[in-house]
Amino acid sequence: KKFGNNNQKLINEIEKINPNFIVYTGDMVHSKKDDFNISLSLMKSLSKYKSFYVTGNHEERMPKSIKEDYLKKIKECGVIILNNEDYRYEDILIRGISNASKPQDLDDYFKMEKSSEELSILLAHQPELFKYYNEDIVNIVIEEATPFFEGQKKAKDVASIIQGRIKPYVNENM
Repeated sequence: KKFGNNNQKLINEIEKINPNFIVYTGDMVHSKKDDFNISLSLMKSLSKYKSFYVTGNHEERMPKSIKEDYLKKIKECGVIILNNEDYRYEDILIRGISNASKPQDLDDYFKMEKSSEELSILLAHQPELFKYYNEDIVNIVIEEATPFFEGQKKAKDVASIIQGRIKPYVNENM
């Protein structure tokens, strides 16, 4: 999808916000027939921002050689691809899971080492699997992380608050 000539409307809106980082959660193209240059041009235009990418179902359906070439070009735009991997950005652990279309696909995510001492953000393509991440815990994280994203609190402080709320919840409910 395009937002204005060369995505300029979208780029202008993002630059107004001046984000700390950008995340792309897959399906930037829908098939091997798409013009990959539209999404690549957008990523290149936003390369001054730290950016992270996880694949979606459309990338996963592409022939292997086309997908690998596309992901290589994404990396050339300075975007970090997280395929069941972590990346530490300042005081935040950014976790990326490759396209998950059913609960069993989350096995790799649940096997990843988890730290209860830090703020982490999970990048995943399929929002309908969100319920498998435990809704109550997700709500706590969203509620408590908002001040960090609004620049009111440090990541370390937010992680401590989240941990303080989640630990008793887990002890009582799981």
